[in-house]
Amino acid sequence: WDDLTISARAKEALLRHIWPGNIRELRNVITRASKLADNRVIEVEDLMLQTPNSVPFSKAPLPGFAMEAAGSRRPLPVYRPREALAPRPLSPHKIAAQSAERDEMARAIEQCGGDVTACGQLLGMSRATFYRKLKQYNLSLERQDA
Repeated sequence: WDDLTISARAKEALLRHIWPGNIRELRNVITRASKLADNRVIEVEDLMLQTPNSVPFSKAPLPGFAMEAAGSRRPLPVYRPREALAPRPLSPHKIAAQSAERDEMARAIEQCGGDVTACGQLLGMSRATFYRKLKQYNLSLERQDA
């Protein structure tokens, strides 16, 4: 692999591809492409990526990545995580759904007397999910007496 290079288009394709198999899938794609590559340069065609798992190509760089100017000796992307992972505001539908779920959990806690197993069964979720959502919605298992 020492004398192997990857073309700019192939790099963009690798960056835009969604990797459900994570690093193992990437490793397999690179290994296969290295065997298919002519002149020890991996081209986008050598990658044989499935297009449904890829973000469409464009001239613009990926969010969070800045490509060096054409002809630069450093064509690798520079990752900027704060730009790429900036939180998106929740939609009104998502806010309403979360509010309804929180209210439903609070009623289940009251109805089941704080019994996590019973609450989870009532709401159709595992204990782990119930605990995670308790924390997410800042709810307590203690009954709220009026």
